[in-house]
Amino acid sequence: MRCISNFTKKAIKQTFVALLNKKPLPQITVKDIVEECGINRNSFYYHFQDIPTLIDELITEETDRLIVDYSPLDPLETWLTNAIHAAMDLRETILNIYRYMDRSVFESYLWRICDKIISAYTKNELTKTSFSEKDREIIEHLFRCECFGFLIEWLNGEMTDYSDEVIARFCRIHRGMLAESDRSCSNEKNIRSV
Repeated sequence: MRCISNFTKKAIKQTFVALLNKKPLPQITVKDIVEECGINRNSFYYHFQDIPTLIDELITEETDRLIVDYSPLDPLETWLTNAIHAAMDLRETILNIYRYMDRSVFESYLWRICDKIISAYTKNELTKTSFSEKDREIIEHLFRCECFGFLIEWLNGEMTDYSDEVIARFCRIHRGMLAESDRSCSNEKNIRSV
């Protein structure tokens, strides 16, 4: 029975994504989903409270998949490039949700995505530095804000502005800034200890 339930849930998600590629989010109803999917309304409501709950689960799953698929040992460039490429596979779906969903709700999803990516990345990367714990927290927050701004700008540009080369250049600059900050913090510690 659980297999049928999982199959139904997966079918609902796939149907919803297919519908998002055909029409705007505000025009999609539970009735559309169940008719297209060939199930009854109770089956939908067994799995999801409403369409926003369905969207939440889809976004959470994609974010978790991205985190699992890539190692925290990968450089930031790999993380960003892979996130951009994964998002491009769902471009119409993402833009449809972005255009029509309450902006504050969408931004909270995007912040959660940035938090997961940056937390996984910095867990490994910042251990190689001489930053204090407080400095690490500040840098991690700064990285999240950069990632968030980078992705919002990309979404506002209809997901067309960033090539792999732009990401590579951004990351080279970022690595240089991080290395310089680490040197500066290390020098401050040496001066204080004298």
